[in-house]
Amino acid sequence: MEPGDVIVAYAGEPVDDSGDLQSRVVATRPGTEVAVDVIRNGEPVTLDVTVGELDLERAARSAGHYGVRGRRDSPQPRQMQ
Repeated sequence: MEPGDVIVAYAGEPVDDSGDLQSRVVATRPGTEVAVDVIRNGEPVTLDVTVGELDLERAARSAGHYGVRGRRDSPQPRQMQ
């Protein structure tokens, strides 16, 4: 994910707001790969991300951390269908 990406869907389902996204991420088992649809620079892009475990100490230091991170070995972002 990059600064400015706007998340519009998580695992194929539209995201209504940040609380909705957070609830979905919390309900997903760590290690699960999930497709996240974003709008990047005005263009729709799908990212493959792996849900991680939330480190509470780290989360307290970094606002907006939801335990979602891109895979380092993932292919280039693909265009949404």
